[in-house]
Amino acid sequence: MLRNAARGVLVSSYLILLIVFLAASATPSLNPSRWWWVGFTGLVFPFLLLAVLIFTSFMIFYKFRVSLLGIMALIFSHEDISALIAFRMPVEFRFQKAPGHFRLMTWNVRRFTPYTEDKFNPRNNNLDSIIAEVNRYSPDILCFQEFYTGQSKNEMNLERIKRECGFSYYVFSNTGSFNMKIQSGTVIFSRFPILKTYEYQLPEDISTASETPVFADILALTDTIRVGTIHMESYGFMGRDYLRLSKIKNQEDTGLQDSRKIFRKMQNAFSQRGKQADIMREKIEGSIYPAIVCGDLNDVPNSYAYFRVRKDMKDAFLEKGSGLGKSYFSRQSRSLAWLPTLRIDYIFADQAFNIGQFTMVTKKLSDHRGLVTDIEVPKK
Repeated sequence: MLRNAARGVLVSSYLILLIVFLAASATPSLNPSRWWWVGFTGLVFPFLLLAVLIFTSFMIFYKFRVSLLGIMALIFSHEDISALIAFRMPVEFRFQKAPGHFRLMTWNVRRFTPYTEDKFNPRNNNLDSIIAEVNRYSPDILCFQEFYTGQSKNEMNLERIKRECGFSYYVFSNTGSFNMKIQSGTVIFSRFPILKTYEYQLPEDISTASETPVFADILALTDTIRVGTIHMESYGFMGRDYLRLSKIKNQEDTGLQDSRKIFRKMQNAFSQRGKQADIMREKIEGSIYPAIVCGDLNDVPNSYAYFRVRKDMKDAFLEKGSGLGKSYFSRQSRSLAWLPTLRIDYIFADQAFNIGQFTMVTKKLSDHRGLVTDIEVPKK
């Protein structure tokens, strides 16, 4: 009797897990601006996947017929799984570009604030180290998010990077200013001629913690392409928010109140990114040239934002990377710094392009890792 009851609980728990897993698999098709809760299911999808794999493996030997439901759930979720993991062995990055390829690099540089520091200070930056790393990879096109420049001699970062990294052209979207002398935003540098530029100002009501996307038509080698860089809505966590996360984790008395504040910030960010992703998809589809879009989406692969912006484009990491591709390391939260599933920076390329190779910057110069890829120009 007791054994039968235990079996019933085991099978019921497995079926509940599969239902939750399938619900999380539907996340990419539900816009969080209307279905806010799906943002949270996208975050936990990798852990649900791990639980389903372990439980199903056990069920194969315990109750094979029941395990078939788990196998069917995994097959149904193949798109979510394939977006999460690059099933490929690591390959050494070749610094010499192949003929017909150009190199693109994207990096959220955190306003050149050293990884070891908490606050932005233009007098204490790691710009020299980042310039050295850029020159090490020698990209033809360089995209920065959370970039800043100023008017004083020591803060004219646009001209300095252009000069020291060998770029001839750039376009900078001045999203905001810390004061009258320092501007921050996204930027595209290029060795190739920039023929036309586009800045897409997002509506103020959906852009409280993001940056203005900037696009450029570039004559890359033998063809014109459109390159865009974006930095979508962040959670806007401040130092006190990470302190709240710590309180929640330690189950202190204020945990419920702190949970509500963290929850509201995350809910708002999910909703904003859903709207921003729709706008970016519209701009990408409006391009008359093969497009490449890169930057910081502030969202994981199992999210509406990722699938909406990417759609049928190639993900350079999935094409030539390996593993989970973690690209974000929190400076203020040990849990987020450890979490292996935070791939929130991407390079998406039109199907007309071939991805030659891909790598990530290993040095912790920012709380994000830089992404580098070689791309073959479409053949006419």
